[in-house]
Amino acid sequence: MNIPRSILALAILFFSLYSNAADKLTVIHSLNPNAGDGSGPTGTLFMDKAGNLYGDSTSGVVFQLTSNGSGGWNYNVLSTCCAYGLGGIVMDNAGNLYGTTFFGELFELSPTTSGPWTFSIPFTFSGSDAGIQSSLIIDAAGNLYGASSNGGPSNLGYVFELSPTSGGWVLTHLHDFSGTDGAEGAGADGAYPDASLVMDASGNLFGTASQGGPSNFGVVFEVMRTSTGWKSRDIHAFTGLGFDGAYPNAPMVFDSAGNLYGITAGGGMTNECTVENANGCGTAFELIPNGNTWKEVILHNFKAQGDGGVPGGVIRDANDNLFGGALFGGPFNNAGVIFELSPTSAK
Repeated sequence: MNIPRSILALAILFFSLYSNAADKLTVIHSLNPNAGDGSGPTGTLFMDKAGNLYGDSTSGVVFQLTSNGSGGWNYNVLSTCCAYGLGGIVMDNAGNLYGTTFFGELFELSPTTSGPWTFSIPFTFSGSDAGIQSSLIIDAAGNLYGASSNGGPSNLGYVFELSPTSGGWVLTHLHDFSGTDGAEGAGADGAYPDASLVMDASGNLFGTASQGGPSNFGVVFEVMRTSTGWKSRDIHAFTGLGFDGAYPNAPMVFDSAGNLYGITAGGGMTNECTVENANGCGTAFELIPNGNTWKEVILHNFKAQGDGGVPGGVIRDANDNLFGGALFGGPFNNAGVIFELSPTSAK
């Protein structure tokens, strides 16, 4: 069969652009459990004003990455306090770190003038509020925001606020997912919002639901402030096919132009995945606002061994570089990697 030269040229150009974009990812640290690093970094990283990175892992290690002044990073273990951390560390104005665990605990790590950080559990989700909470975001007043993948009136999850008071932390439900807007595989909406949220300048919350949508591969949703409360809508539904992702269970981040960046745990080009995973090794994606709709661009397809597999969330620096952790891959017994994804003009 003769392929027209015009089509062949377009194909060569497409794969050239895709290859250039994929080559921009750099692993900045591979976790080595034998050296005390822990294993299984999950969720998004937190970057403080000095550019230091913070994160946690399923093995219970809370870690810090600091610049070594020569283009590399130093990896430091702050605590081994928090087994089955759900990923995502946030810092308040006093330098305290907060995160959540699989057991429904809010944990706090506070710096000391010397020696190890102090550890406490100031709040535990219980009763109808019990569930698997997301990693958190924090506002200037120290209020924490997140989502639970179950719990709430319909046991399908909810979006919440935790506020510090003199009598302890107070939990408020901002939105409860119901059987009509959150049931697994039902309608066009998602289910089980187990990733942390991101807030825009208007106070609207954006997040991901790991399942549901028309193809049951998950959605990106927005919870908007209105005069009568909060209203939810989907801005993207994943198909899991071709270059699209699947199972978005990690937090997203905005850039200065209002574009959203995020990660899916599955999907992408499954034939490039170097582990036995029929659902793919995951993707990095961008959502670009266009009026009342959003356009998706896939930035990277993960391959597991060389660049990580089943990635967590990403954060962005001032130069639009994205940083995150991948649960698997890397040279040390598949213990995971920390990666950097640099911007490219090929979109």
